[in-house]
Amino acid sequence: MNDLLTVLMNYFNTVLMNDLLTVLMNYFITVLMYDLLTVLMNYFITVLMYDLLTVLMNYFIIAFMYDLLTVLMNYFNTVLMNDLLTVFHKRFK
Repeated sequence: MNDLLTVLMNYFNTVLMNDLLTVLMNYFITVLMYDLLTVLMNYFITVLMYDLLTVLMNYFIIAFMYDLLTVLMNYFNTVLMNDLLTVFHKRFK
């Protein structure tokens, strides 16, 4: 009976420890993978958002500068043409 109890105890201890280790390993691997995925996702989302913001900012800055240049060019062209017409008008009047 003593030997039988020892064998059974050893068996259950081994199985129990093995199952416990498996559960703990699965838990830590899951948590580790989840944390790693979270870190990677946060990194890529941050980088993606940063790149997207950079692209949008560059686009709006270029568009804004282009519009500003267009407005200024139109203004100066109008003023220049007006002055030029005034000069010609006064000269040929």
